[in-house]
Amino acid sequence: MYRNALFISIFTLLPAFLTAQNFFVNRIDPPSWMPKPSGDTLELLIRGSELSDVDEVTSDNQNCTILGFEHPENANYLYVSVFVNEVESEQNLSLQFNGGRQSISANWKINPWQERKHGLTASDYLYLITPDRFANANPSNDVFLTMNEDSIAREEPYARHGGDIEGITERLDYIQNLGITGLWVGPLLENNEFKASYHGYAITDHYLIDPRFGTHEEYLDLVDQLHERDMKMVMDVVYNHFGDQHYLFLDPPSADWFNQWEEYTQTNYRATALMDPYASETERKRMSDGWFDKHMPDVNQRNPHVAKWLIQNSMWWIDNFGIDAFRIDTYAYPDQRFMADLDRELLERYPDFFIFAETWVHHEPTQFWFMQENENREFNSHLQSVTDFQFYFALKEALTSSTGWANGLAKVYYVLAHDYMYEDPYRLVTFVDNHDEGRFYGMIGQDMRKYKMGLGLMLTTRGIPCTYYGTEILLRETDGHGKMRQDFPGGWAEDTVNKFEYDNLTEEEKEAFDFAYNIGNLRSSSPALTTGRLMQWAVTDGVYAYARTDGQRTFLILISASDKDQSVELSVYAEMIGDNRQFLVHGSTDLPTGDIVHFESSLNLAPNTIHILEVSTVPFE
Repeated sequence: MYRNALFISIFTLLPAFLTAQNFFVNRIDPPSWMPKPSGDTLELLIRGSELSDVDEVTSDNQNCTILGFEHPENANYLYVSVFVNEVESEQNLSLQFNGGRQSISANWKINPWQERKHGLTASDYLYLITPDRFANANPSNDVFLTMNEDSIAREEPYARHGGDIEGITERLDYIQNLGITGLWVGPLLENNEFKASYHGYAITDHYLIDPRFGTHEEYLDLVDQLHERDMKMVMDVVYNHFGDQHYLFLDPPSADWFNQWEEYTQTNYRATALMDPYASETERKRMSDGWFDKHMPDVNQRNPHVAKWLIQNSMWWIDNFGIDAFRIDTYAYPDQRFMADLDRELLERYPDFFIFAETWVHHEPTQFWFMQENENREFNSHLQSVTDFQFYFALKEALTSSTGWANGLAKVYYVLAHDYMYEDPYRLVTFVDNHDEGRFYGMIGQDMRKYKMGLGLMLTTRGIPCTYYGTEILLRETDGHGKMRQDFPGGWAEDTVNKFEYDNLTEEEKEAFDFAYNIGNLRSSSPALTTGRLMQWAVTDGVYAYARTDGQRTFLILISASDKDQSVELSVYAEMIGDNRQFLVHGSTDLPTGDIVHFESSLNLAPNTIHILEVSTVPFE
């Protein structure tokens, strides 16, 4: 990896003034490139001033061939098409811009291709972090007076609080100890908005880590340390919108870089309009072209220059930082043909890369519509996975509503029954809470039994589970995004209690942490719970049962959402457990973890119960 000036002064260009001049270059996107072995054709976005005067572009390096250039509407920009050969060593080259009697040069860089392993699998377990709220290891980067939001205020929910990349790196032991195999970190790129910049989803520079989070070097170090631990990095990316302080919005190459309206028009958030055979074209257009928020201008990915710029930016981060997977924010809102092209090009370049998308929709067919295996659409989306909101909504209903034939806990059964639609449902990303929904423990009324039911279910059923930071210590806020994204106690030097230390947890928090720790590590060490066969039984009398096996180990999970005791006959589950009646308890609301229990023919389940049991024909040692 090239730990060089690329990450220290990423946009430093050195004009060589040969004569008095009117035009100049101060930025090239992308600032460097790592061509694959067969070489790459790409389009450089040149930014400066009076570039309409340029009538010739040349390169002083034979590994960079100028194919052509194009002047957009805005004279501050120039599109330059180049072919870049694979190189064996770092190549620093000069691009020459000529016009009339004027000439300037700007530095650019080609780096050698690096083969990498990428991807997520059903064996992974993710930990989602809102970086501003996790840990502040470097207070010196909290405030930059040159930025629009130039303060921190931890008492204000929508202000910046000071968490940073270094704070995450310092807590990797804590995270990995939970059985976690991958980090999904919220956007770290520059968000130079005037307010609420902490969340990162209004990006203002796609090639720059926000200095209040740290540096490119620190991000690279975090990724490298993850890989040394055989852990993964998921980058949170946004294609639908920019922040309105983005240089490309304040001074766009052409007006059609963004979807413009006569007056502010917000999206209708109706993803169903994309697939509804009876949908109004007006509703479809508003869904895709309406702005997500007033400070988030909607990007026009139908513009081929925009599309190239976005795709090249994605490749640049993967190539230079070894990213393993993308989580794509607001996936339903951009142009869907562009999203398909993006997914296809990334997977062609990195066949083992993993892409999952936020599709915050409310029905299984709507969620499925975005997947690559959906043949009932005009083009293949090439999308491998989504955040499984259907599972989340079902789990939420199971723990907050009474159970009937098709509601409550039964909703979980029906969601999984619909997995026949998916090519590989084990790749769906499951969760009990996230950065947009209320904290899980608060949502379920701070009920420890329900906490174990929900977390235990997520960690033992199909899918790639994802825990939001602090769920393991019962962070519980549900009132608004700013408050839900709570500071992790102990992440700041001034905190009076450090909850990263087990001994500082309350007894209630220890019980929750122990359960999350035990089941998280059980999952990470048990192929039966990740890639093993899953069999479920329909919910009866408020009891849901399923089993997992890989032929070596077999687990039986029993969950009761009934408001009274229920007796279950073990013979019902004979297809998976045979005549075995001896179990090792791995997690339970009632049975001690680690105990070996024996049942004759049935067992009694108290209200709001979960038992995670491993079956065996021989005594456990």
